[in-house]
Amino acid sequence: PNGQRLYLDGTHPESSIPLCVNPYQAVLYTRAGYKRVDQLRKRHQEERGRKFTLFRNNVAFARYEFSQESPRHQWDRVTFAFHENYTVTRRIPEKELIRKVAPFLILRIPIIGAGKIGSDNQREPEARYQISQRADFLLSLAPSHTTENRPIYNTRDVPYANRFSWRRIHVISGDSNMLELPEYLKFGLTMILLSMIEDGCLDDRFEIYDPISAMHRVSRDTNICERVWLHNRRNSRAIIDCLKEYVDVFQTYV
Repeated sequence: PNGQRLYLDGTHPESSIPLCVNPYQAVLYTRAGYKRVDQLRKRHQEERGRKFTLFRNNVAFARYEFSQESPRHQWDRVTFAFHENYTVTRRIPEKELIRKVAPFLILRIPIIGAGKIGSDNQREPEARYQISQRADFLLSLAPSHTTENRPIYNTRDVPYANRFSWRRIHVISGDSNMLELPEYLKFGLTMILLSMIEDGCLDDRFEIYDPISAMHRVSRDTNICERVWLHNRRNSRAIIDCLKEYVDVFQTYV
């Protein structure tokens, strides 16, 4: 009745929460979805006499591939799972949104990352452990794809409102997280960021020079001491300093 959906996409189940007006609601309905799906899991166990386990994961299980050119089995892993959606006014040009939203989606990794053993990006150095499970799979800045050449800022725009007045920002770069606090911060801080952009209260100070490389380096920076190059600064800047400045501008705005 509230608009939440549970459905099959091909062979796997997906759940979408109802439209929410604050981060508390979003976390609450996400947790309610867990309860509902777990009820179905228990029902399957009772009816089929088999144990079923559900994973809310960021990286799909590896599958082996074999080819004549390369007789060795090769790992091929993909990322699915958690997507965020935000509604913003359409009067903000999309290029401006990309400039101002994409840096935060990169720099928020230390706050919302779910943690990951190993790495899946051969372009970057191997990592025994990194902060984000999803970062390695993000290979572009802002196309509309979600299953290949995955972007930091996804330009798929199907608003659940009057499309002449509103735009839907479809975020696929954030980790699925089982902890309530990072999830609350993920929704809440991004909501503040978008409100600032709508009100003309955020400039381009955080725009990153090489966003794709920065995404991968931030995820591997478990000490949060990595530096990024920003467009409007002559010197690189520490990630932790960028996060502290976000705190300052968010607090001032709120």
